[in-house]
Amino acid sequence: MQLIGEMPKIAWKGLMYQNQARPKAVFILWLLMHGRLQTADRLKKWKIQVDDLCCFCKQALKTKEHMFAECAYGRDLWSRLMQWIQMQVSLSSWTEWQQWIIQKTKGRSQMARILKMVVAEYVYTLWIERNARVFEKTATTWDILAKNVTCVCSMRAEGYTKVLLAKCNY
Repeated sequence: MQLIGEMPKIAWKGLMYQNQARPKAVFILWLLMHGRLQTADRLKKWKIQVDDLCCFCKQALKTKEHMFAECAYGRDLWSRLMQWIQMQVSLSSWTEWQQWIIQKTKGRSQMARILKMVVAEYVYTLWIERNARVFEKTATTWDILAKNVTCVCSMRAEGYTKVLLAKCNY
């Protein structure tokens, strides 16, 4: 007798395990991957009145796909972080971004550990900046956010991961 039925495998579960990012960053990443972040498109489905234009570029709807993979502001931040950890990647859609992240964070390599942490901190930082723009009407440039992410990652890294990040030049 089986109490729990067959559950589909979660492709991105590896992002959560042994992630050295802040717990709140990992939690926001978990919400994003589950499609539970309260973006404008989700709030509108609940009949909540919100400004549905992206608070960063003011050119597209505020969706997770746009904010984390398509918006110029988020892409600039992401590109700078990838440059910092010396990875060359050019992704144009949410699906490409998600598949690339899942593929590159598999296994236990040091690069997978670094990328897990950078992804979680990127998502968290962009989400906090979005909240600051929406609720506090303040804005920070993406290059300052990138510097903050590099500092957090450098401080939170453990063991050889910390050594590798120390070799990365911002």
